[in-house]
Amino acid sequence: MKADYVKVLCAAALYAASTAAPAAPALSVIGNDYNFPNKLEGLPHKLSDFKDLQINSFTTNDAVKLAYWEAGLAREEIDVAPQY
Repeated sequence: MKADYVKVLCAAALYAASTAAPAAPALSVIGNDYNFPNKLEGLPHKLSDFKDLQINSFTTNDAVKLAYWEAGLAREEIDVAPQY
């Protein structure tokens, strides 16, 4: 139960931070198309196959910059990784 509470708080914090930061199309952030090395049935094989994929980022209060990918209307986070 406690783990679920922490997950909800983290997701809420990411969502709140993402509303203030402007997202950019993935291809413009990365600069070129990307072919995923492992092809999975039913999933896009390259970056440009994702419709409306955006890369967004925010900086935490301890100066760590986090980036995440979002796609679709639900604004679900796909990946969160620190940028150095």
